[in-house]
Amino acid sequence: MQSSITNTKLLNTEYVYCMSNASFCPNIVKVGWTRNNPALRANQLFTTGVPTPFVVEFMVMTAHGYDLERRIHNHLARCRVSGSREFFNISVSDLRNVLREKFSLTMVQLSDVVDQMPKVHSNRKSAVRKDKWKSFKNTQLSEASPEPTQNSELMFDRFRYNGPLFVSKSCETGSMFDNFRYDGPLFVCKSSESLSTFDRFRYDDSL
Repeated sequence: MQSSITNTKLLNTEYVYCMSNASFCPNIVKVGWTRNNPALRANQLFTTGVPTPFVVEFMVMTAHGYDLERRIHNHLARCRVSGSREFFNISVSDLRNVLREKFSLTMVQLSDVVDQMPKVHSNRKSAVRKDKWKSFKNTQLSEASPEPTQNSELMFDRFRYNGPLFVSKSCETGSMFDNFRYDGPLFVCKSSESLSTFDRFRYDDSL
């Protein structure tokens, strides 16, 4: 009975967390809130743009995570690194004192309640993607056409051009390039016999 009450309480609980990262400057912490396991949130923040993972320093269990987070952010406005980010220039110990003295909050470690919270799998996304791809692949195979018989043509023969071929009349006696050679009339100057090759194409102002 006691365990069921605890599980129900945890399902309805929200978390305001404090995280740090070894890649950041000293005394830079992230203060946010989540409805899920804070460890899961830390895994979500560990992207390709961050070289080291986030560490959950402590968390506050509450029923109003968003409201409490906003109150804390307003109180730490002078320490905020950027207005569009939840990072603050304050040490973990100083933040603990502020939350304890100004907000009368009780902070707990993730290790104290991790056994009672949903498990976090770092490869959960990749497993979901693999399942989706396997389902899609099986669907494609089931809808594919029957396998070709031994007497059928190759797969690429289906895309081969089988239309009529336009061949030049003289292709039997000439080379492949003769099919594209110009066979029209040649306009030659009357006195071309006495002119050189380049003189035939020279501009004559007497015309």
